[in-house]
Amino acid sequence: MTSDQISSDSFHTTLRIAAAPDRVYTALTSAQEITGWWATAAGDADQGGRLHLTFGGDTSLDLTVVTAIAPHTVRWLVTDCDVLPDWANTEPGFSVTAADEACDLRLDHIGLRPQLECYDRCSADWVHFLHSLRAFVETGHGFPVGS
Repeated sequence: MTSDQISSDSFHTTLRIAAAPDRVYTALTSAQEITGWWATAAGDADQGGRLHLTFGGDTSLDLTVVTAIAPHTVRWLVTDCDVLPDWANTEPGFSVTAADEACDLRLDHIGLRPQLECYDRCSADWVHFLHSLRAFVETGHGFPVGS
């Protein structure tokens, strides 16, 4: 991670990934790829689509893909999260920018505020899963839930 920042309404962090922006974009816009770095995902990860992620047992997360503009922008709206109800109506968004032989991935999770009960756990989990995303993109093997 190059930076973790806290603002009053969101969590921000940036990560350098040794891959082209289109490769990172694909990892964010394919249910099969999301399964490889985050959690078991099903559904449509294209703009306007809906994704359902499961974290083992009865815990799940539902997302609507608000924006998917190749290869630079992905934004989700959390519509339901039974394990972390504070996530409902928050918006994780990703920006991918080319940088030399790599790219920078910036996460802005709007609504993930320090005042939320889950903030410390959630921000730590994002750091973990973004490192998993980087490993998945760079090596083909991430460390998603259950791995």
